[in-house]
Amino acid sequence: MDDPHLTEQQLASYLDRALDPAEQSVIEVHLESCDDCRAELRAAAQLTTTLPVSRRRWLVAAAAAAAAVALVVFAPGRKPANEVVRGPNDGEGVSRVQVVTPIQGSRLPRPSLQFTWHPARGAELYRVTLTDAGGATLWTDSTSDTTVTPGARLEPGRTYYWVVDALLADGRSATTGNVGFSVTP
Repeated sequence: MDDPHLTEQQLASYLDRALDPAEQSVIEVHLESCDDCRAELRAAAQLTTTLPVSRRRWLVAAAAAAAAVALVVFAPGRKPANEVVRGPNDGEGVSRVQVVTPIQGSRLPRPSLQFTWHPARGAELYRVTLTDAGGATLWTDSTSDTTVTPGARLEPGRTYYWVVDALLADGRSATTGNVGFSVTP
């Protein structure tokens, strides 16, 4: 790879959770050692919090491209910081985001469905994603709150999964991991 940084497409796909596990792992390994790409990721995530989902991918790519140009022009010799992006079980003291509701295996009435979690220490932003049993993203949102109502129509009896990823102020991250649930009529 000629450029030591992630491309805007890679960052956009990572934020959209549109990568397969192998691609996601490659990006996370890179983010562990590249403070510039972590900064781009944080900036892009913060920009997308107020946009409709349909416009987010475009803005993430544009923001990442602008940040990449700024990195080349203003900081070509910058050395990586000692910060690392880590998940919940890495031994680095990052707290796991704790689920309140729905918990794994729960069955909830559709009209009252809300995703709720305990705050992660140092979290600046949470990205919440809802997928179907096949892994297709049905809805995603970014928020600084710890409760959100999903904006997707869910069918009774089907299994769905939700996950919260917390972006911490120091560049690390924490997650709930996938939590499966179903809705009742």
